[in-house]
Amino acid sequence: MSSVQWYEKKSCAFDDYISESWESDGIMAILMFLFGKPLIEHKLYIFIYSFLLLAYIFIGTVFMIVGWPWHFLVIWGISFPITVRVNHALFKTIFNGLVHAPKSRFNRKSVGGFIGMVLFNIIFAIAFILYAVYNGSNGYLVLNLNQSQINNNAYELSAGTLRGELDSDFYIGIPSSEPDLLVQVQYEAFVGEGSFTIELFNKESDDVIWSNEVDDRVRGAIQIPAVEGKYWFRLIADETVKDITFRFSVE
Repeated sequence: MSSVQWYEKKSCAFDDYISESWESDGIMAILMFLFGKPLIEHKLYIFIYSFLLLAYIFIGTVFMIVGWPWHFLVIWGISFPITVRVNHALFKTIFNGLVHAPKSRFNRKSVGGFIGMVLFNIIFAIAFILYAVYNGSNGYLVLNLNQSQINNNAYELSAGTLRGELDSDFYIGIPSSEPDLLVQVQYEAFVGEGSFTIELFNKESDDVIWSNEVDDRVRGAIQIPAVEGKYWFRLIADETVKDITFRFSVE
């Protein structure tokens, strides 16, 4: 028997083994159920699918350990296999366009499949990141933030959505210490959904000299000793709050 004939028989035997493995191996059946039928029956697919399965389980376990909410885990469990399947289908389109192209390899299948894959992954990544940030258990989130000076002594801070801590860009500056005097600060705050805390603090020492919780609409006055320094406002939301506005003016 020649070496060529021996190699061909060995190759055919290996291909038969791989083909039987796809049909009979329970693990491969699970992998194909999750990620789709392979483009070709090849041992490389076993490695790729095994890697995807390990990444799928590992990342999901990490999300669970760090305390992500249950609905995020469900979204991850469903979206990852769908994403792999879509990419797999687009890759098949690119592959067929390149291999079976009658003329140029740059045809509708290869180019369209590549553009579709890029756009799909960009859209999926942005949507997944936004969903993760919005629903993270301890993440910082602020949307539609606006900080403005209404007039010489009045300022406004607003946000469509807030979770975490947000320091204002503006501050109350007291140029010299006069302990017998009190600085008057008029303020107004309201929130559309949830509750948050307002703090007035010295950024150098991080000492909080005044705080108040807002769960609806509140208006009042802040009196602080005229001690030299710069004092910033901080908004704190342990849970996601919506439609918050805070205004203050210094007398």
